[in-house]
Amino acid sequence: MYSAAFVNKRLYSAFWKCIDYFYPPHCAGCGAFAYRFCPECRKQIVYFSQKNVCQVCGSPVSQGQCQTCLHIKFSIKSIKSLGVYNQSLRKAIHSLKFNRNLALGDEFSAELAELVLSTTWPVDLIVPVPASRKRRSERGYNQAEIIAFPLALLLKLPFSTKSLVKVGETRSQIGLSLAERINNIQNAFSADPKYVNKKNVLLVDDVSTTGATLNACAQALISAGAQSVYGVTIAKAILNTEHSDDLTQISF
Repeated sequence: MYSAAFVNKRLYSAFWKCIDYFYPPHCAGCGAFAYRFCPECRKQIVYFSQKNVCQVCGSPVSQGQCQTCLHIKFSIKSIKSLGVYNQSLRKAIHSLKFNRNLALGDEFSAELAELVLSTTWPVDLIVPVPASRKRRSERGYNQAEIIAFPLALLLKLPFSTKSLVKVGETRSQIGLSLAERINNIQNAFSADPKYVNKKNVLLVDDVSTTGATLNACAQALISAGAQSVYGVTIAKAILNTEHSDDLTQISF
């Protein structure tokens, strides 16, 4: 477990600014020189109005909860995302995830911190959604950690990669229905009570679609004694069929 007491956010950001100085970046959205993510690409982000999203999964709704969350009792209390997973934001996340554009974690940390601070969540531990050993070995890093660490520094909260681990390989969630996603990821994570017992945990990831992965992580954390679990992501994918599953197929 790491604490902001050991690393200052200004020093962390200064490190990336030095990297930018010696190796000038190109915008992850459009390739513009000398930007990690340029102002024009940032204008393309469709930010969520936090008043008009489901208070559980973060999907756009007029008020209250979406139909899925009215039928299913999730372990995670609430998930919030900055914007819709499309256009320049999608490109930025792909650049972070697949092209080792690690400075983007620092780039989005201030906005994520503002989003978390706009809530009344009683967070006292930040945990990235873990990658499997195989996926981490292939990629060389876990993008959720790259996002979560500078966020923890800004919020001055403990950060831990030992609290939660992925205990097995699962098939890709892409193209699966909500019921299939939940069953696919069920029991895929394990949490350590030594780190999470009686803690209010904030899970961090790059993208949320149905919230199934974040919820599976929350189940493991609560089973290990966590008091409550919340989630935050840079983006949320909006699917036309997201809430049309046969809810009777879903089991926890």
